[in-house]
Order: sequence, then structure tokens, then C-alpha cells
Amino acid sequence: MSSVASVLPNLLNPFAIVIIGSLAAGFLFDRVAAGRRRNVLIGLIGGAGSLAVMFTPSGVAPFAIDGHICIILVASFFGGPLGALAAVPLPLAMQLELGGPAVPIGLGAIVLAALVGAGVRLACNRLGLRTRRRAVLLLAAASPLVVCALAVPSGGFLAGPTLLSLIGFLVWMPTLTFLFGILVGNELARSDAKRRQDDEQLFFSLTQTVRDSLLRSQIEHHERLHERYGVHYAYLLVALDDGEAMYERTPPADWVRFKAAVARQLRDCIRDSDVCAPLGEDRFGILLPYTSAANAYTVAERIQAAANTILKFEGKPVSVSIGLAHVDDTMPANDVMITAEGALFLASANGQKNVIGPFPSDRLEGNPVVRSFPGALVRASGANAARLPSPISPDGPSNVIRL
Repeated sequence: MSSVASVLPNLLNPFAIVIIGSLAAGFLFDRVAAGRRRNVLIGLIGGAGSLAVMFTPSGVAPFAIDGHICIILVASFFGGPLGALAAVPLPLAMQLELGGPAVPIGLGAIVLAALVGAGVRLACNRLGLRTRRRAVLLLAAASPLVVCALAVPSGGFLAGPTLLSLIGFLVWMPTLTFLFGILVGNELARSDAKRRQDDEQLFFSLTQTVRDSLLRSQIEHHERLHERYGVHYAYLLVALDDGEAMYERTPPADWVRFKAAVARQLRDCIRDSDVCAPLGEDRFGILLPYTSAANAYTVAERIQAAANTILKFEGKPVSVSIGLAHVDDTMPANDVMITAEGALFLASANGQKNVIGPFPSDRLEGNPVVRSFPGALVRASGANAARLPSPISPDGPSNVIRL
């Protein structure tokens, strides 16, 4: 009982240091984006925290109780291999300075903790564990592997009670590792969310676009105007052809710049009173207030022509396909967006690119609204529901822009 009482005061110091370390990590995350530089700085924070724990006198023999191994584990986990390399020099130097018969085991434990932390990080990346809580749990479960360093015989190192040694390794080490890992993970999640919000705000400011929620509210507003005053409006769904494949093979930062260029070009093709919002990574929704169906089709052609001549991806011209919906096609605001999606689906159903749907001839027929697939509406009738005129037919209207 007295041994346990002598251990409890030594637990407060690691708790205080891991809290300070997590706050320092959050300060770092707010100012340094992901990359090698941040990984190294995380390792340095872990090394400094570990050194602070080792500087504090401890009356307990088992080194696991002081918590510096847990800090190295977490720093190596979040910093990866570079973080592990940056985390170990200070604790190693301190262990050599302390001296004593336990130096070989202490040095081995520090190195092994760095290897375990970086190894779990690589394993989580390979397994696709994106939930930080789950990954930190795996790290905490792997933390007792550092006990392997104690396999080397050392006189006097285990002079303390064996029960306390086991508690330190099997209970205290996973607990403190999980606590520190969760605190750092929460700071990282908070910082990432703040950075995403700032980046989105900058994107909207530079491109003069809005969030999709605001686009939807504007459509609902113009729907009410239509019901009361008969005001017309149109909606365009602009999709980059092969946009999904382009997004998957482009680094995130480069894709944001390309997406911003597309958004700015769309804004140049419409009026200041029109509303444009990015929908996902490769689509944009455009609301055209006080616009007839014929004028909306003209705007769609203008957008296609500008994309073909101005926008480039990997040195090649970019093409877009557009689905068009008008308030005369459907009434509820949500159906206007679904109608445009259905028109886009039918227009590009045969793998066609650089198309606009529905075609002008379809619009002149005045066909009723029908569903082409669950959740989408299109204008068609009977057996002609899925039949599309050829975009290069000499007899019918062409929706392919030739420059």
C-alpha cells in the first residue's frame, strides 16, 4: 500500500506535461500545414516533453511510470519516421547523462518506442485507418511492446516491486499513451477543420462562388417568386468531363487551384446577379434568375465554348457537359436540381462529352416530366425517353461547340 502511495504523486507530472505538449502541438498545427516540416516539429515537441519528464525526480524504480516513453510513442506516431528521428536525440542524451546500470535498457527503450510509434503509423496508413481514435487505440495496445527492451538483464533496474513494474507496463503505459494520443489527435482535427474552413472561405472569396446551401436557398427564394409573380429562372448543372478521373490523379493542392480556375471562368460567363456554387469536386450548380429556357441554353453554350478554348488540364483542352432545368419543367425547388441532373445523365448516357441536355428539339416538343432513373427527372415521352439525337447530325441541332 505504501508503494502504491509513493507512485501516485509521480503520475501528476506526466499528466501535466502531456497536456502542455498537446497544446503546443495544437499551436504548431495551426501554423504549419501537413508535410515534412511539421513531422519534424512534432518529433521535437515529443523529445522536449520526454526530456521534461526525465528531468523530474522520481522515487519509483520502473521507468515506465515516468511517462517519457509514452510521449515518444505518440510523437513518433503523429510525426512518422521523420518525427521519430527528431524525437529521440534529447531523451538519448539525457539517458546517457543519467548513467547507471540501466543505461543500455533505457537507450533501447527510447529507440524501440520511436520504432513502435512510427511502425504503427505506417501500419495504420496501410490498413486505411482514418479514424484517429481507432488508430490511437491501436498505438496504445502496441505500447507494451517496449517491454521487450527489458529482456536484457540489468542488475538493479527492477529493484522496485515487480507488481508495480507490471502495472506500469500493462496499465499505465497504454493509458497515458491513449490520453496523449487523443489530446494530440483532437488538436489535429480541430486545426484541420479550421484550415479547411479558412481555405473554403478564401476559395469562395477569390472565385465569387457560394456554398451549396446558399445556392439551394436562392433557388427556393426564386421558386416562391415564381409562384407569386410568375418570375422565370433556370438552373445549370455543369460537370467536368472525366472530372472524377482527373481529380484522382491530381495532388489536392493542384486540384484546388484548377477547380478555382474553372470557377472563375464560370463566373466570367454569367451575370453578377447569377449564383454559382461548387458541388463536390467536379461539378458546379448555376442559378440564372429571370432567365428563359432559350437564354439559359445560350449561356450553357457560352460556358462550353469558354471551357474548350481557355481551360487546360495537363496541357489539353477541358470539356464540360451541362444539364439544364427551367422552372416550367418542374415546380419544387429540389426537383429543379434533380431535373438538371437527369438531363445531364441522359445527354451523356452514351459516353458523349461536351453535351448539353436536354436538346433544343426536346424542349420545343413540350413533353411532360418523367423519371429516367430513381431520383432524377427528365423531359421525354414514350419510347423516345432514352433516345438522344446525334450531336453531329447535319439535320438536327448540334450541341457540340466547334471553334
